[in-house]
Amino acid sequence: MKTYRYYSRRFGFEMLIPDGWSASLMPETIVGPNGKYLHVQITPLSESEPEPTIGQTAEYFDGLTNRQNLNVIATGTICVANKDHFWATYYRGFVLTLAAGGQMQFFKKYCLYLNRGEYLFTAGLFSVSSGGKLPTDRDLRENERVFDGMILSIRLMNA
Repeated sequence: MKTYRYYSRRFGFEMLIPDGWSASLMPETIVGPNGKYLHVQITPLSESEPEPTIGQTAEYFDGLTNRQNLNVIATGTICVANKDHFWATYYRGFVLTLAAGGQMQFFKKYCLYLNRGEYLFTAGLFSVSSGGKLPTDRDLRENERVFDGMILSIRLMNA
């Protein structure tokens, strides 16, 4: 494992990433083997804006599934910095899409509220092209564990 650092005057953080992973040319993205990636998007909350609850975050992500044509596999919470945060695992596309030459994508989104900022992480778990093999539940769980470990290791640098 090695340390990845995201530098920002207000929202800097560090996390452990597996060996073989690195920052990409897009500074908000960490890339790993076999097309895996972790994209980071940080949005500050206004001073008057209350931090959303887990329930409010889950409702927002319910709407996101409709807006982005996503299919929910599972949802839950993860404890980072001594509080629970929302996550959801999704897929986009269908087996029929693959048969027609399309693609299916599997990913997990983590929404953390830390230090008056919304940290949205999108983890690319699998991408399957036409003729490719769909991941098993075990494949998904194994890849999710790698990303969960990265998220669990987050430490704010500016708090």
